[in-house]
Amino acid sequence: MTNKRILLLIGFSLLVTLFGTIFMVVTPTESFGFNVVTTGNGLAEFAGFFLVLRNGTILRTIYWDIIKLCFAVVLVGVFLKIQHYPFSDIVLATGLLGVAITYAIRFLNKKQKMRSDVIKLLWVMTAYVGAVLFLLHLVPKEVMYASAAVLWLVILDFIITGFYRKTIFLK
Repeated sequence: MTNKRILLLIGFSLLVTLFGTIFMVVTPTESFGFNVVTTGNGLAEFAGFFLVLRNGTILRTIYWDIIKLCFAVVLVGVFLKIQHYPFSDIVLATGLLGVAITYAIRFLNKKQKMRSDVIKLLWVMTAYVGAVLFLLHLVPKEVMYASAAVLWLVILDFIITGFYRKTIFLK
């Protein structure tokens, strides 16, 4: 999938989100509009995450292999959580913190740090550390909105930088 198609998907998803927002305002039942907003925003965030990931440099490093291993631990933790095992939270937290720590080490070892690298580090920390804190019931679920907001900063920074450098449609 090319960057252009992913950007079109993000734009379409944002239009769906806008439609859901308008629907929530003009109708007395908010549940359908809320579901449309949540779906549109989630699809746009996933597409944006995919856009940033496929154009990044982490995929060709040892750090990505470690992060994939951590994702596998998270997946095992999810399966254990579904089965209501008592230690599932520990397995999930280990995998999530593994991703955050690995990405932080990669950031610290990177020779040249750009603005986008700092924003991506902030997103990884808010997303994964926030997920662990929520999982352990130390913060309310609304804290996860901060992660979504920072992800949107990452996506917007990527798009604006790509348009400025004229590299957004090269892949």
